[in-house]
Amino acid sequence: MKLQKHLAQGRIIYFKAGQQQLTITESNHYRWLSLNDVVQSIMLKRHPCQLVLPHQLAMVLPLQFFKPHNILEIGLGGGALIRFIKQLLPHCNFTSLELDKSVIDAFNCFFNPAQHYTTIINEGAECWLKTQPCVNVDWLIIDVFLTMNDSVISSGLVNMVLNKTQEQTLITLNLPNEQAHSVNALLKHLKQITGAQVLYFNVPHYKNIVVHILPVMNEALTDNPLSPLKPYQQSRWHSLWQHGIQL
Repeated sequence: MKLQKHLAQGRIIYFKAGQQQLTITESNHYRWLSLNDVVQSIMLKRHPCQLVLPHQLAMVLPLQFFKPHNILEIGLGGGALIRFIKQLLPHCNFTSLELDKSVIDAFNCFFNPAQHYTTIINEGAECWLKTQPCVNVDWLIIDVFLTMNDSVISSGLVNMVLNKTQEQTLITLNLPNEQAHSVNALLKHLKQITGAQVLYFNVPHYKNIVVHILPVMNEALTDNPLSPLKPYQQSRWHSLWQHGIQL
């Protein structure tokens, strides 16, 4: 059965009204988190660590090349990346920044069945970043909820992240609903950054564009026997990586 049909058969199990309306719905096979009636994250109940939405696979493709020890995620959502990455790398330090306390509560109650240990900071990304002299992590992931009128790019968050991170930090951006001219301007800006290798993916049948800003001359970004992926996964992911567009 197609995913859309499963979503149409869901029943609401939790609802909270606030600055943004949060709903948790489930069917026999899936449980999902919606904010303001927009589906943000979907969990397969019988295999919670499996990624369901295609843009999430594009986001984690760098795992075929390196084994991060410290990860910072901006935007918790339903915790799909936490479940997937912690299942592969149970001992990695994973920190998530999330402004909305109700989203954190929803993750803890409904979307962390394996009780993966994660540091969750209840604070807005820009406010938190301003207090940090630098952000020393192996991988920084931006995956924040937006309304149709909001923009990750124009918020200044991307520039702040670029200024705070180290040269050897791999940065991944999920751009869910940006205008084409904004994306083109961002890609042009990233191309001008000295030393940055930029690869982006258009997600078929979705509006998402996933951007990876890769460290230069990093030996970890080659075929890596320390990759947490199984050999058959590495082969498939290597094929998917070829669909990325390099600037």
